[in-house]
Amino acid sequence: KELAGKAAEVSKVCGLAVAVEKAAGGTVVLSASDDQLEKLKVFRTLWRLAVSKIAPGLAFADGIGCGEDVNEATGMAHDALAARGPQSMDAEPLASPLIRPAPRSGRSPAQYPDWTSGGRCVITKEFSDISCLAKRQAIKKSNDLLASRFAGVKQGEYKWPLTFQSDESNSDGPVFPFTSDNRSVALIHIDGNDIGKLFQQDGLSGDTRRAMSDALSIATISAANAAMQPVLAEALAHVVPARPVLLGGDDITLIVRADLAMNFVKQYVAAFQRETEGSAALGLQTAKAGIVFMGASQPFAQAYGLCEALSKVAKKSRESQVSFWRLTSSMIPRNKEDLISQSVSNGGGTHWRQAWNFDDICALENLIHVLEMPDVGRGAMRQVPEVLKTDLARAQALFDRARLSLGRRRSETLAKFDAAMRNLHVAEGSLADPEGYCPLLDAHQLMQVTRGRSL
Repeated sequence: KELAGKAAEVSKVCGLAVAVEKAAGGTVVLSASDDQLEKLKVFRTLWRLAVSKIAPGLAFADGIGCGEDVNEATGMAHDALAARGPQSMDAEPLASPLIRPAPRSGRSPAQYPDWTSGGRCVITKEFSDISCLAKRQAIKKSNDLLASRFAGVKQGEYKWPLTFQSDESNSDGPVFPFTSDNRSVALIHIDGNDIGKLFQQDGLSGDTRRAMSDALSIATISAANAAMQPVLAEALAHVVPARPVLLGGDDITLIVRADLAMNFVKQYVAAFQRETEGSAALGLQTAKAGIVFMGASQPFAQAYGLCEALSKVAKKSRESQVSFWRLTSSMIPRNKEDLISQSVSNGGGTHWRQAWNFDDICALENLIHVLEMPDVGRGAMRQVPEVLKTDLARAQALFDRARLSLGRRRSETLAKFDAAMRNLHVAEGSLADPEGYCPLLDAHQLMQVTRGRSL
């Protein structure tokens, strides 16, 4: 909405009459009549300058398209935008060699009169260039705003962590409140299934699109509020074990303590479906979610790329689904193909399910509950998940021996174990389902991050 408002200001300066077709998720779509094409080109030049003033250093792309109707013109503009790619638009000329550069970036210092901090970052107090200052001031200004969209009316009661450091005395803000030596976090990305197709339907007016966009924003924020309540309940000394990253359109991204991640996703998806089903503008919509379980010190940017890839893996059908992966090494997979290559055992079996519907997630959590029983968690069964990574035949032998031993000691517990495996489509006595998937390692991984321990 802020971008849409700025677009309206710039268009007024150009004498351009435009209609806002979409303003969500960092995207603004404007339409104008054919006779205003030249004014639209002037608008683009001024718009680039305006964005570079709002967000110095931000790379973005724009495109102009013409068509018989809004949908055709939007498609042409999108193609032009994709062909050009994001670029950074400089708001001012480069500085001369005599200017003292900022140590973090090597660029010239901030010179705008509204930077009252004397060219120093409002968070770290270090000497900074204009792009860095803008980002840091935006962080300081928007942290509470973004957090309030997640937490709703309870926002004022809480503080949101800015760092994963273990020593609070050396940090610039609240430290992430881990509850034990397990410093695992989860990076979550969720967005709607085929939401874009809703806005591409033929015959939709600008007013209808705006109503749909507003309804979608309300549904997303309401679902985030509902899912955040259990997370807020885990706050230690009013510091929330989560760090919001994005909430806009139908997209949501956040970092949360690992043991809270799966419940957050389940709560969010259920609330998102409920909110959209109750909206006349949208109707029932489903969502896809990706979760990367990772150590607090592992690189965020690479993990975010993997998280987006996982959310695409979860889009296997129109139902809501989730895909998760636990990082156990410094080599971070980039896409689905990398994940599959790392999940195939010697012998052809696989230990990665890819996408889960939420009924099967409940079945997996039930399997974890059974595996936590003292009778199951001893002996050969403990070794099966790790052996499964490299040797399917040996894992099968260990599994058979574990079942035999469990049946002799606790036949009723074995019956519960077999029932839990059947609920995950694995026949009694088998290690894997008909497609070669074994749920034990997924259960093992999820248990490690949610309970802080393995089988």
